[in-house]
Amino acid sequence: MRKFHYPVMGIAILVLAGALLIPSAIARADCQPPPDNGDNAITCTGVHNGTLNARGGDDTVVVDNGARVRGSVRGSDGNDIITNNGRVNQNLDGGNDNDVIVNNGRVNRSITGGGGDDQVTNTGTVNRTINGGSGDDVITNQAGGSVRDIRGSGGDDQIINDGRVNRNLDGGNNNDVIVNNGRVNRNITGGGGDDQVTNTGTVNRTINGGNGNDVVVNQAGGSARDIRGGGGGDQIDNYGTVHRDISGQSGNDTVVNHDTGVVDDDIFGSGGNDVIVNNGRVGDDVNGGNGNDQIANSGTVGDLLAGGGGNDIITNNGTVGGDINSGPGNDVVVHNGTVNDDLLTGSGDDEVTINGHVDDQVNTSRGDDTVILQNGASGNSGGSPNTLRVNGGPGNDELRFDLTVSNPAEEQRLHNEIAAASPNNGSLAFGSQLFQWLNFERLVDMVRLVFAPTEQPEPAEPDPCILNDGVNLAVCRYPNGDVAFLRLRNGEGRLHSYLSAAELGATPPGGVVLDRIDDEGYRLRVSRTTEGDFLIEMYAPGTDDTDGEFLEQTGPDVQPVVTYRLPL
Repeated sequence: MRKFHYPVMGIAILVLAGALLIPSAIARADCQPPPDNGDNAITCTGVHNGTLNARGGDDTVVVDNGARVRGSVRGSDGNDIITNNGRVNQNLDGGNDNDVIVNNGRVNRSITGGGGDDQVTNTGTVNRTINGGSGDDVITNQAGGSVRDIRGSGGDDQIINDGRVNRNLDGGNNNDVIVNNGRVNRNITGGGGDDQVTNTGTVNRTINGGNGNDVVVNQAGGSARDIRGGGGGDQIDNYGTVHRDISGQSGNDTVVNHDTGVVDDDIFGSGGNDVIVNNGRVGDDVNGGNGNDQIANSGTVGDLLAGGGGNDIITNNGTVGGDINSGPGNDVVVHNGTVNDDLLTGSGDDEVTINGHVDDQVNTSRGDDTVILQNGASGNSGGSPNTLRVNGGPGNDELRFDLTVSNPAEEQRLHNEIAAASPNNGSLAFGSQLFQWLNFERLVDMVRLVFAPTEQPEPAEPDPCILNDGVNLAVCRYPNGDVAFLRLRNGEGRLHSYLSAAELGATPPGGVVLDRIDDEGYRLRVSRTTEGDFLIEMYAPGTDDTDGEFLEQTGPDVQPVVTYRLPL
């Protein structure tokens, strides 16, 4: 026998007894990389000292429990499935195309989805980053999973964290959906695009929607140090706990702190025309910032409720521990709740309606302001119980008394005292309250009588009597002898005056029972003739008894001249 060695591709060729013998292919060792770009199935059960590259094709790679790859695992091109139950000293990389990566073990560096729409699931430990790469990726860090950072990068990504993120969770560009039910030790950032961020877990620092029109929801049970909308018109809803601030930042934002919501420090609208609603608890301030803001409080604000710059609308139905300050601009303030200090407006032409409690005083500062006092207005100004002080400040200011009473005598007293009072410095007793005012140029009497007449049968329906300027007058007599005078306009009735039977009966022939002008300038005059009949006259604004037409009712009793169901 002769033996020859031919160097053909590194294989020894044996020639025995004149015959050519070629040995069979050598089997690859455990975790051996494939020789080609086909669809390969690779399983690692031991230790692989380098990088495992599955090459092109739709590959399946499994690193078993107890196995170890000292380098990286790469799927390369193709739709690959990579599962790590052991340990990878460097990276897991799906490469191009749509890959599925599952880590139940340990990756000492990072997991990258690469190009394509990838699915990455982690229940183990990733010492650095899970990065979805380009494409619309789904990243899930399940309960028990731990990773330093999660990044969605490009594409419309879905990121769900039920485990632990030791630093940051970032959606990256495009329109991402981020749900945190676990723990993020630093920040959640939506990044560029219109993102949806929902938190029911713990974020130790900030939730930031980033640029774009984002929706950020901190659910009941969720907590974060701060929430920021970022650029764009954002919607922020808080049902949980924010340990410092909520800020809409730039753009026209909507911020709602719901009934269960707690913000330990402040809510800021910042720039833009913002809508801020507080139905929960804010420890310090609610401030709209610059822009034309709408602010509504039905909860508790610990210190300041402020409009900031711009033409703001502020409605308070809750409790403010310090001041309401609408700030500069032409603002509208409606106060139905409680303010434990002052109600202030800045420069600008402001309108303030008070139907709640102001513990100190109301000061409208500069501008042509209007203050409207309603029945619920009250105060303890300067430590004086049941006293509300209102200061119009510089400008052409108006104080309106929009009050209702049920007693005709009280109505008349208020009319008389308002008519006799000085706009610059005066006072008016109303119920248990004393209203005091300074620095107004006009007082407007809007006092009106509210009554509940007794039930009576429906009378006939004659046509209403039409007076000058198209004004209708209804005169209704009640079984007890009281009489109501109603001015009708556009099919609706408005009470002008109410006279008791005693007032009518006590008026001697030739005497005047009533002569008054209502807040829109309509004059009603009721007198008794020498024959004992009643003469009823109504005049439109700007007319008098020399040129105004009148309605005359003859006979000893005033009868209804128009059908009108009461109460109005």
